[in-house]
Amino acid sequence: MVNNSTNFACNISANEILCNRYLWTAPRHKATASGIEINDSGTSREMVIAYNDDINMDYFTNAATLADPVGININSISPPSGSSFNGTVLDNTVIIAMGSDGIRIQSAVNFGIHDNEVRLNTPPGSDLVSFGIHLLGGRNHEVGCNTVIGGALTGNTPLFAFTGGIYSEGSETLRSVQNVLDQTTLGEGFMGYHNTDCVVGGNQFVAQAFNASLFPAGISRALFYNQAITGSQNKTGNLWVGDHAEGARFNGNFATSYCLSRYIVTPQANVGGQTLNPVFTSYNDFGCNGWFEAQGGGEGALHCSAVGASSINSTDLALATGDITLLPEGLAWASETGLYAKLVEHPESLSAYPALQNFMQIRNGQAPARICEMRNLLAAAQRPTSTDWAQLAQGLATKQTLLGAVATAWASGDTVTLLAQYQSLTALEQTLAGLHTTAAAQRTTAINNMVAANAAVNCGSLACENERWLYQTYVEVVLQAARTMTAAEEAQLRALALSCPTEAGAVVYLARSWYYLRTGERLGDDCSFAFGEGVEERSQESKLAMETMQVQPNPATDFFMVTLPFAEHERQIILVDALGQVQYQQTVPSGVNTVEMSSKENPTGFYLVRLNDASGRLLSQSKLIITH
Repeated sequence: MVNNSTNFACNISANEILCNRYLWTAPRHKATASGIEINDSGTSREMVIAYNDDINMDYFTNAATLADPVGININSISPPSGSSFNGTVLDNTVIIAMGSDGIRIQSAVNFGIHDNEVRLNTPPGSDLVSFGIHLLGGRNHEVGCNTVIGGALTGNTPLFAFTGGIYSEGSETLRSVQNVLDQTTLGEGFMGYHNTDCVVGGNQFVAQAFNASLFPAGISRALFYNQAITGSQNKTGNLWVGDHAEGARFNGNFATSYCLSRYIVTPQANVGGQTLNPVFTSYNDFGCNGWFEAQGGGEGALHCSAVGASSINSTDLALATGDITLLPEGLAWASETGLYAKLVEHPESLSAYPALQNFMQIRNGQAPARICEMRNLLAAAQRPTSTDWAQLAQGLATKQTLLGAVATAWASGDTVTLLAQYQSLTALEQTLAGLHTTAAAQRTTAINNMVAANAAVNCGSLACENERWLYQTYVEVVLQAARTMTAAEEAQLRALALSCPTEAGAVVYLARSWYYLRTGERLGDDCSFAFGEGVEERSQESKLAMETMQVQPNPATDFFMVTLPFAEHERQIILVDALGQVQYQQTVPSGVNTVEMSSKENPTGFYLVRLNDASGRLLSQSKLIITH
């Protein structure tokens, strides 16, 4: 379905949706709408295009009037499986208010989001979250050559106003290349399972300008892995520009290694090491040299040994040999089924890796294999095969031409031409009827096979059961139209849509799409985006600590003094180097507000002094330079 606003410039056919030259003028629309909204329940069209649109939704004066509008909003119910479906969001300009997404793609496959400009404006008084490009679920997207502009922090901008450039939640096989994330609070973020090497290549992360008296530590973060797993990134040409509070952070609460997603950079990248863009991790990993590692050689675009979803990487091998068991349940299920699907699509990769052969043998015929089969069958049930679809689309276009010719011949009284065109139209109708019959038969077969596959699934986890339940319900209620959804099922769908994907599985994104298509209500959770340590929304105590903690002298040589606000409980001071490794930590007793720390043994470089409470929650941090 495409929103039926008269301002749409969308051409809709059985084969494609094409929207272009669309202008939003604020007084004519309500705040709950989208500039362009395409709700297509499944891969029912071969092409969806949003091209060369101008969308301005920046007319809000305070947060109370904001109801989550989106510039370009595309919702589908496409499982993370291969598909010939294609979508393009190209050369659009979107101006958006805070608390909204410029471009949102949910539960869709094979989208290219290219050459767009999104401006995220911050009205005074808001403390909301806004993303330039937001991907939720789905598969096979490329985000390239886009510019997302946030803006400098000013006295009118609250500390917690947040702009994000690109944020991907569980979008498998994503590639993000040649984008400019300009003065956004977050440049680019990932959550969940992404199995692609070189997922981030050739991007520029431009630091957010800030007033040091208002924001002593800065708040911008260039790259954020929030319980995310990707293939390795090897000299992919990204560039950190300016002074970010954090050049990159890996935030995870699982025991597997962050080195699975390791980054190899060179000094030209301007991140980690002795730069102004330090790298942090939420825990110490002694299995490698760090999440980011600097090496010599040129920093060029996409220098991975093999680029794309088909290449086997160290992450794949680690997951296949046991690291899956160390992940939260939902993330483990997404990783297991994602790796299984990758190896099914690229069996040529198996011969060189006995560990991967063993991984596949164990899972063949079991729940991961059955669920992957159901995903493919769901895609097949929602559209015919690509060849039949192309013939059907061409036939429907020819039918429109013939109908026009028949009308012209009738009006002119040309009976000879009229008869010839009518005979051609009759023959075409017979061909189309045959194609429709074939498509219907293929759809019925896919649905029947999906029902059989669902019955054969023996799940061993809640994430698997969630996916199995949603597919079964969707088949009965939508594909077969055998019954309506019960109130209990509606409540269960809503509960699943509100769940955290790392625990409930990536099917959460499909649940949100389906619920939105049914009700028009967008649902989310409180765990998919947590900006993390260092720049998260702070308690009153941490705000006070941030305002009053001082580190002097800076730069330091042999020692430095840390002056703290008064507190009636213990705290910890931690010295962290530019690669996120803890160099020293000291407990500060209650009532103590001055601590002297030695820097004689620390090499010259860039450090952070962090103040934590007794539970380990970050209260404040301050940059420190040590010189000898």
